[in-house]
Amino acid sequence: MPTKEQTKLEVFGFSDKPEDKFYCLMDLTHKTAEIDLKKLSSTAPEKLDEALQEMGCLALLSRTDIETKLNGSDEDQEDLHEKMYNWAHDQGIV
Repeated sequence: MPTKEQTKLEVFGFSDKPEDKFYCLMDLTHKTAEIDLKKLSSTAPEKLDEALQEMGCLALLSRTDIETKLNGSDEDQEDLHEKMYNWAHDQGIV
């Protein structure tokens, strides 16, 4: 499993609304390690997890998840990256 240095935090949204913001812990050792929003928006909901895994996504959290599970905000991206990596580690994801 990747170390924190082998991951990055990618933030994206499908609109300008804060509730439509998503936080993805990406595996930099993966062949793509990049979120393709065009592909995601055309993916059937039941195939969303599979599409995210193909892009190198280790974990995906919503803004609400960030606030409740990590007690965090998106103000400090480096701190949020570390918190999300630690959470993923505790969950057995990495």
